[in-house]
Amino acid sequence: MKIPIYIFSILLPISLKGQRNNFTLGGNITLGNLYSYTVTFRTILKSPEDRPYQMNFSPSIDFGKISNQEGKFELRRREFYSILNYEKPKKNFKLYISNESENSFLRKIKLRGSIGVGMSFSIMKTDTQLLDVSQFVLPEVFWSDFNNRKDNFALRVSTRIRYNLIRKKYKFLNQIFIQPALYTVLKDGRSISLKNNINIRINQSYEFSVSKNISIGVSNDVIIQTYTSFINPKIKPFDSNLNLYFKTSI
Repeated sequence: MKIPIYIFSILLPISLKGQRNNFTLGGNITLGNLYSYTVTFRTILKSPEDRPYQMNFSPSIDFGKISNQEGKFELRRREFYSILNYEKPKKNFKLYISNESENSFLRKIKLRGSIGVGMSFSIMKTDTQLLDVSQFVLPEVFWSDFNNRKDNFALRVSTRIRYNLIRKKYKFLNQIFIQPALYTVLKDGRSISLKNNINIRINQSYEFSVSKNISIGVSNDVIIQTYTSFINPKIKPFDSNLNLYFKTSI
């Protein structure tokens, strides 16, 4: 049995010492005329702020199965997405080396991986609110699960807009990623237009603190990816996942 390559990208940062770990677990189970289950796992690892260089690693896994008419479970979700940043804080901005990795059963992505550089600018930072904008340049490779493959190499720019509102008992966290591919070329040398290879992600969550280390919340992840729909029109470019979760800090 092969271990997916993205599992190693989780185990490596977890093995590092001195991290502040947040773990989030959610999901649902359906019984009766239909049997199904979905599990969501997320974690955020951050190095201490007093270090000259900081690490921020945030992987997420969504996994789900549903029963068919014969009562056998069939795979319906197996989604992995992670961002790994090494950061150098300055006065009002940070310098980044950033890695983005994705594996998707729904969008038939065997691996989408990128690594590049960027910086973020702090527009507002108080004890309760944070607003910043980041800009990255990310060379990217794409390996498809489709029979016709159509793997590619792309030069992608990524703009992240982040707004956090933190109170004593609740948090509202919001991120928007806009990632057009300025240059895309297939292995056979053909190029792809900008509109056929653009990614947009919206991650929102609302958390309520039950105790010092325990929170419950609801999150909504919206994903728009046009390239897999360009390869195969049967794959829709839009996905949304609403999730109720339980979070603990260790």
